[in-house]
Amino acid sequence: MKALNPFNWQRFSIGSRLLFIVGLNMGALALVSVLAFRALSNDAISTTQLSLASRAQHFQQDADMYHDGLRAYVYAAALAGDYEGIDETEVLADLATDSEKFRADLDTLAELSLSPAVTESVARTRPLADAYIVKANDIALLTLSNRPGALARLSELDQSFRSLRDVMDQQTKLIEAQIQCSATSTAVERSAGKNGALPVMARLAIDPSRIPRTTSKAVVFPRKRLCPARTTARMMKNVRAARRAM
Repeated sequence: MKALNPFNWQRFSIGSRLLFIVGLNMGALALVSVLAFRALSNDAISTTQLSLASRAQHFQQDADMYHDGLRAYVYAAALAGDYEGIDETEVLADLATDSEKFRADLDTLAELSLSPAVTESVARTRPLADAYIVKANDIALLTLSNRPGALARLSELDQSFRSLRDVMDQQTKLIEAQIQCSATSTAVERSAGKNGALPVMARLAIDPSRIPRTTSKAVVFPRKRLCPARTTARMMKNVRAARRAM
């Protein structure tokens, strides 16, 4: 007694089987479309994060340059009376200009959508940077009226410089870590897009013949109907006899 099989290909016509295969193909196409949309969205997000982190690195390096430059301007203004060729007025003007650029770089860093660790570091850096900028400009201006007093405050400026440098060095490391993380995420997304399940499903959806079990059964069952078991056995016997005769 044969076991009951609720899903028996012999119960369906060839047209029904073909419709079933087409339905599978359409379902695969729909699934591929959804997966492709998600993959593209994830890749776009990773690329955007990498771009933002790269911009942050640019402004961070720019801010580091101004951080070093402001102290150099103050020392130049303090030593203007000892060395010829130093235009104190020009030094003070450059100090004021670079102070504004320093603030602008920090403002841009604060506006970028970065990781929480970088955002927190930027917020912690800003008060120290503002205090350092104000102190540098005050001491530089003091050289015009009280040079000895300005020289006495250089150690105070150096202390502020070192405190800000430590925070900014840590901030640079955080930005570099975010760049590495974003680059790795982007590489993983693109690798998954090339070698993952999505391309395989796409090939199956485009070329249904790559689904061997379904298509082969749809063809095998009609062949069994047209070729009874005895005819098939006789054919196989003739094939074996022909092979032995070779």
